[in-house]
Formats: sequence, C-alpha cells, structure tokens
Amino acid sequence: MNLLQYQKRVGIRHTLEKKAYSFALASVIALILFGGFAIRPSVLELIKLTNQLDKYTTLNSLLSEKLTNITTAKANYSKIETYLNTINSTVTRGRGDSEFVREVYTLATVNKVTVTKINFIAYNENANDTELKTLTVEMAVSGDFDSVLNFLKSLQGIKRIIEIESATVSKLRRESTISVRGKVFYFEETL
Repeated sequence: MNLLQYQKRVGIRHTLEKKAYSFALASVIALILFGGFAIRPSVLELIKLTNQLDKYTTLNSLLSEKLTNITTAKANYSKIETYLNTINSTVTRGRGDSEFVREVYTLATVNKVTVTKINFIAYNENANDTELKTLTVEMAVSGDFDSVLNFLKSLQGIKRIIEIESATVSKLRRESTISVRGKVFYFEETL
C-alpha cells in the first residue's frame, strides 16, 4: 500500500468519523430539544403537584390543630357539664313565666298559703341577646303568719335565681298577707 492509498483511507476514515460524530451530536441535540418539549409538561405538572402537596400539608396541620382543640373542648365540657345543667335550671332560656308560676303555686300548696296575685314586668328589652335579662315579679300570698314566713323562706330555695327587692307583711285578724317584689333572670331565646 502506498502513501497515497494510505492518505485516502485515513481521509475516508476521518470523514466517516466526522459524519458519525456529527450524526451523534445532532441526535443528542435533537433528544435534548424534543426531550425538553416532551418533559416540560411533566415538569410543570410536578411543580403544580408539589405546590398542592404543600397546601394540603398546611391544611392537614391546621385540621390536626383544630381536632386537638375540639378534643380539648370536649374534655373541658364534660368536666363542667353538671355545673351547666345547674346554671341552665337557675337562669332559663326565655322568660319562663309559666315555670316560675308553677313553682310559686307548688310552694304555696306545700306551705298552705294562697297566692292572690302574680304580675310580671319586663326590663332590659333593648339589651342584646347575649346579655342577662331581668323580669320583675310582684306577688302576694296570704295565710297564717308562720305559713307566710315559711313560704318566703322556701321562695329563696327554688332552683331559679330570684332576687327579692322588698317584702311587706300585713296582718288582718288571723290572716297575714305578704307582698313580695323581686327579680328573676333569663337569657332571650334564640332560634
């Protein structure tokens, strides 16, 4: 083989190598370009899903905190539930006139006195619904003196809170009459 043939073969080999490298380089560039376009939606979706995951993680921690607070509130409520029942029976929802009248008549029967008058006068009509409201009660009972005094004492023992503002006792022959003015308390009923 002579020099000319050798140079020709080396030149052909270099040309083939250049073509091979050029083709490989063009293939890599094409893969990068087309791969970028093909992967781009997946990358965008991955970023979107990562952002959603962050939001849901935050929401999950907030819900866990809320659940803890509800569990704590439930435990606290069960501790004070018996006291709340007492409060609900001493300060009613709504005026509760009929329940109060029933209690007064029951006390009158037990103490052997006669109820001659019960009137209600409302106060705090313009107060907002969360405020404690008062209802003035005027009543009169009659009977023998000891029975009237026992009625007055037992009136202080009823479940519903009553604040006696005044009590006037008068006696006519064997019968005593007591006139009582007081306040009972309630919360406005809400729907």
